[in-house]
Amino acid sequence: MALPTYNGIQNLDTNLIEAPSTSTWDDITSWDTWTNWTGEPAAQLTWLTEQLDLGSSQYFNLQVATQATGSVSEYSVYVSDTGAFAGEETVTTINPGDTNIEGFYGQYVIILVTVDYVAASGAPNISSVTANATSERLEIVLTDINSADLAGSTTAKQLVLPRNVSKVVSMFVQPHQPGLYVASDYVADDYFESAPPVFSNIADKDRLIPKVSFATYEGIYTNSIFDIKLAVLPEQYCDEQGNILVR
Repeated sequence: MALPTYNGIQNLDTNLIEAPSTSTWDDITSWDTWTNWTGEPAAQLTWLTEQLDLGSSQYFNLQVATQATGSVSEYSVYVSDTGAFAGEETVTTINPGDTNIEGFYGQYVIILVTVDYVAASGAPNISSVTANATSERLEIVLTDINSADLAGSTTAKQLVLPRNVSKVVSMFVQPHQPGLYVASDYVADDYFESAPPVFSNIADKDRLIPKVSFATYEGIYTNSIFDIKLAVLPEQYCDEQGNILVR
């Protein structure tokens, strides 16, 4: 998939991106009806931002602020690892009011901005689009969790996070030691505890329902009390005015 075409026209006198006219000479029935140079504007104005280069492929959020006449109705976010934008890119559509938007991964970003014509406001135009990528992370720490109390199977216990996140970047799981322990074949039976140690596993870094599991050295799945530290990207959302923000 190549990058989409856009219809915006840059007015060098006003420094605005303006919608094209849909009028023709046939629409002018008399000189009195010719009241402006542009005629009837297109129902939508579209424009591609300049390419952002993050320096390397990474997880990130976007912050986008658009100043426009009309109604910002949609963003199409194109993200690529190579910058070719020849079919390898991902495309994410974001609309005003969207919440809990998934984070992005890649190095290069281009955004298609769509502004709808609002008759009461006049012909649509864009005066500025400011787009920034941020990989700033938050840390979530959960302690003394008993996996037996979590939903899911022993092979994938489901964590409940205290906030929305756009991406779980990393998870560090630390199970509590159930008691003193040595290998069961060490000297005599009374030298070891009946509860063996457990080893933690990251079953899934899904941002909505991350999952963990625990297993003994014998590979038997079990439950454990544990602490966990997650590095996450905060929630992305788009407000009703068409600005993409993080919180």
